[in-house]
Amino acid sequence: MRSIHILVPLNSDPGDESRPGGVRRFVWSLASSLKSRGFCFTLAGAGIGRNSVPFRFFPVTARVHNNLVFAMALVVHPALPTDADILHVQSPADMLPLILRNRGMARICTLHGDYETGIRCKYGLALSLPYKVVEALSLRLADCVTAVSPQVVKLYERKYPWLRGRLNVTSPGVDSSDFSLRPRQGARQALGLSPEGNILLYVGRLDKEKNVPLLTRAFQVLKSRIRRLSLIIVGEGPERGNIERLVREQGIEGVTMVGAVPHNVVSTYMNAADVLILCSTTEGSPTVLKEAARCGLPIVATRVGDASELSSKVPHLPVVVRDFVGAAELALAVESVLRLRQIDREVAAREAELAFSFGDCAEALSVIYQALASANRERKRISSQH
Repeated sequence: MRSIHILVPLNSDPGDESRPGGVRRFVWSLASSLKSRGFCFTLAGAGIGRNSVPFRFFPVTARVHNNLVFAMALVVHPALPTDADILHVQSPADMLPLILRNRGMARICTLHGDYETGIRCKYGLALSLPYKVVEALSLRLADCVTAVSPQVVKLYERKYPWLRGRLNVTSPGVDSSDFSLRPRQGARQALGLSPEGNILLYVGRLDKEKNVPLLTRAFQVLKSRIRRLSLIIVGEGPERGNIERLVREQGIEGVTMVGAVPHNVVSTYMNAADVLILCSTTEGSPTVLKEAARCGLPIVATRVGDASELSSKVPHLPVVVRDFVGAAELALAVESVLRLRQIDREVAAREAELAFSFGDCAEALSVIYQALASANRERKRISSQH
């Protein structure tokens, strides 16, 4: 098979392992899975490219900025590589700047969630309305659009009826040996945590749409019911200061803000904890839930993305997925999981390993890449004859 060159713009620094993120993990796993099969990936990202394997790396910005700044940099950068066979973006906002510069690449967009809602939550209507125009135009110009879950497919088919029948589901799995079941007490010892008591865990960005204040309020409710309870928050983001201020002003004791940590340390926290909690208002296919399941860690989550499918895929894992009205209802759900006596973590971890392999996603995208590259070569051949 002829080598296929894929350009992936992504507002991420390959050298900063402390900022994993579900989209970054998706791209890294995809490139790792397909590198030996004749697919060459170039990452147009941030930073200086340390640890950029399995990519060739091109720096668009010197460091990670917000996504709006990154999209503007894609427009104005004078030396951005545009000689790839395929442009594969992870957000519609990253497609339009590169289409304007080079129309010769085949174009694929993978939808990871409800971008418009996230932008409105962070920046308000002033940016979400123009973003919607960019989103619609980019999706019109895409040769192929995939989504990470059936729920994301339904969302975009409702928004853009002309997408019906065009969307392919490429649900990501977990392609990392870091996430596997290990003894809880050993994990706690490695992290310097007490062997006693229950640990609630949050892992993810600290953004508004992650709704972490709901978790801290629920934790405060639980503290009055359960002794020796602690909450560990792993991650960084613009809302960290607000969360710390909320914890301080409400006098909530037992909360530890760890910050961002590398992948293997996230796995250690998952093996040390008693339950993982996700309170997001919007998600596509939350990778963190699959990683937790690989570690045999019980889960309480809001009904976002494909979270509701966890119970059927990992039946031996305690999973509560619900639209929580407030902190008291979330606290009750967490308490119900903590009170469970029998949890077969080993069986649950094995079920998750089988259910959430990245191989199916990589295979589906390899077929799409080959079809797009072949069609694009034929289009160029015909164009050269006229």
